[in-house]
Amino acid sequence: MDLLVLNGEEQLVRLSVNHIQKIEFEATAESEKMIVEFNEGTILHPLILQLKPTVNVSWGTEQQ
Repeated sequence: MDLLVLNGEEQLVRLSVNHIQKIEFEATAESEKMIVEFNEGTILHPLILQLKPTVNVSWGTEQQ
């Protein structure tokens, strides 16, 4: 998956990731976000990209 988030012509986020199991979109009147889950066996936590009310990215790896 290649993801590019722009604000006008300004690049806010650019990601290129593999080993995706599922992509979900959640939208309410108060918030909008995309949740990307990775294949079982990877050490990656889900990638959460919130676009509303503010832009926020949450992602990481498991601690061993």
